[in-house]
Amino acid sequence: AILIAVFESLSLSKMQVSDWALREGLVFDRMRRSQQGDIRSGAIKALQTRFGVDLTQASYVRQTADHLFQRCRDDWKLSANSYELLCWAAELHEIGLIISHESHQKHGAYLLDNVDLPGFSTEDQHWLSTLVRMHRSKLSPKLLGLLETNDHQQALYLVVLLRLSVLLHRARNPVAINIERLRAKGNSLDIQLSEANLEDQRPLLVADLERESELLQVVNFTLTFHS
Repeated sequence: AILIAVFESLSLSKMQVSDWALREGLVFDRMRRSQQGDIRSGAIKALQTRFGVDLTQASYVRQTADHLFQRCRDDWKLSANSYELLCWAAELHEIGLIISHESHQKHGAYLLDNVDLPGFSTEDQHWLSTLVRMHRSKLSPKLLGLLETNDHQQALYLVVLLRLSVLLHRARNPVAINIERLRAKGNSLDIQLSEANLEDQRPLLVADLERESELLQVVNFTLTFHS
């Protein structure tokens, strides 16, 4: 009845439905961020508590992701918004464990696509979902294709940084192995680890890095490492 009245009053002939909307709440949110802090950080913390995320492990992974991001920022021309998304994804990468350990990256992605996250746009929420979905195991180029075309490259870089951060803390240790030198160029990342005799001292880490190098080839990314 309301739509009929609107159509008749405004002499409309057709209406196109859109999934996007601009609300006064977005304006209010922007104002509140500058005055009282970012509501999104509170939403992330609430989500961690709700789904029982291991806060200590999330902190380890975030710190390493932060460190890697800063060292690759200029070479890859990473944006400030990308930094926020990477850090939030690091804090939520294990959210799917509440459902099942097996394929928990898929469960985490589903939760992030469907949960209520105050302050986040639909686009940013899908970014978080994609990063969490691709933080471990096999990679699917199709998932990157679901993002805006201009964002594919940035998304790939963030995926690589998040995967490395998780891998370096797979033993749930507070300190990741020291990266002495890191060179990012195009779709490649060359890492020099400070620890000598790495294959003898950290054979499992070497095996993980070798497997990661193979997995990244699917998305045309080259990862090399040496000590």
